[in-house]
Amino acid sequence: MTASTAAPRTPHLPLGRALLAALAVVGVAALCAWGTGALDRERAPWVGLGAGVAIAVATATLFAIGRVFDRGASAALGADPKLQAMRLQGLLGLGFGAKLAVLAIGAVLMQAGGVKFPHIAAFAVAFVIASLLAQIAVTGCLLRDLSRGGEVRSSTNP
Repeated sequence: MTASTAAPRTPHLPLGRALLAALAVVGVAALCAWGTGALDRERAPWVGLGAGVAIAVATATLFAIGRVFDRGASAALGADPKLQAMRLQGLLGLGFGAKLAVLAIGAVLMQAGGVKFPHIAAFAVAFVIASLLAQIAVTGCLLRDLSRGGEVRSSTNP
């Protein structure tokens, strides 16, 4: 009789669904801002840039979370839900730090490029709002799927 060397199965994160939820929430917020007239034409491109960069960073963060969580958790954490939740919380925290770094770098580059302060502020506010909404949507989606207790199937990993 031979011992199995296969790593224990861990839940796969539904990253595609989490990203779609983030896009939907940010899209609805953008439509509401545009529909109510809260967004003026002069700052609209900077608001769009801020929201777009926030979604790009959220996508990169989700990709990194999926790679680290799926590959690293299977051997080291096994199927212990507490350890998996702690690891996911740490990865979400690192993603938040990456968003702050991108915001700071973007603002400095815009300042160095001669962009006026109101446009930088519009970019920063849109980035922060879109990042926060995306983070809430992603965390809610992942929490719901991980709290089911059983195996969670991924749309990105077979």
